[in-house]
Amino acid sequence: VPSAAPTPPPAAELPPPPAPVVEPPFMDAAPMVAAPAPIAAVAPAFRDQTAVDESLKLILQAAQKTAETTITDARARSEEIIAEARYRASEITRDSDRKAFEAASRIQTEIVNLEDQLVQRRGELESLHRSVETERMRVRNIAQDLLRSVGDDTASGLRSAKVIQLEPAPVVDLTSDTRTQVAHDG
Repeated sequence: VPSAAPTPPPAAELPPPPAPVVEPPFMDAAPMVAAPAPIAAVAPAFRDQTAVDESLKLILQAAQKTAETTITDARARSEEIIAEARYRASEITRDSDRKAFEAASRIQTEIVNLEDQLVQRRGELESLHRSVETERMRVRNIAQDLLRSVGDDTASGLRSAKVIQLEPAPVVDLTSDTRTQVAHDG
């Protein structure tokens, strides 16, 4: 696997360049190292570090503001969701209350109708009872009138009252054999 070329580090992490080497005019002489950079040259590096620090501070502040905005937006959205859930819950409660009220109203209407029917049936029963009592009184009056008239006949001695037997009559077989015998007996 070929290795990728290393990526250069960011500019803020690079070390300062080495001091330049000055060659002497003669070849035999040893190379000389240049004098250290003046303070003015060090100041830009220091300024770069300050700029990096300020840049990091600005990036952190922007990230913090973005995070705060995200949190604020999330809170607002969660409050919207909660409000919507509460509204939906109240809507469901209203709907179930309405259905319960309608069911109770239907039951109440049925109860009222049954009570009306009961009152009507009681009235019919009372009317029927009065009719039966009236008919009983009429039959009693007829029976008393009949007894008085029979009692008057018995008292005058014209004839005595016959007792009527309320037994069933014998069963007569009307088949062909019996008819001929009945005809001869009769």
